[in-house]
Amino acid sequence: MLAEYRPKQNTLITYTKKTDNTQQVESGFPSPAADFLENSLNLHEHLVLHPASTFFMKAGMVVDEKLGIMPGDILVIDRAIPPGRGDTLIAVENGDLVVKAFSSVKDCEVWGIITYIIHAL
Repeated sequence: MLAEYRPKQNTLITYTKKTDNTQQVESGFPSPAADFLENSLNLHEHLVLHPASTFFMKAGMVVDEKLGIMPGDILVIDRAIPPGRGDTLIAVENGDLVVKAFSSVKDCEVWGIITYIIHAL
């Protein structure tokens, strides 16, 4: 148990209990920039809807640039989304994974839907 402590004026002390039964004490003045701090950018939060069924692939040298995919682009593929009209997808053709525009499920075996394309400028 912590004893009550009254800090001197203009001193900030916080007590944080850790899981290993130790305590961390931070002291000093808060940073004036603390009001402007933002969380770090986590692309998974923005690009991955279904974590258990989302995969990342790098586009090879032979791609369809009409679909907006360039060699070396990173493709975010979600296997949980059913294909729909206008989707760009990864299909299985002769045992290979290829990029295709969706026209009908009968044309090919759908492996997953491309939800995002990441490429350098």
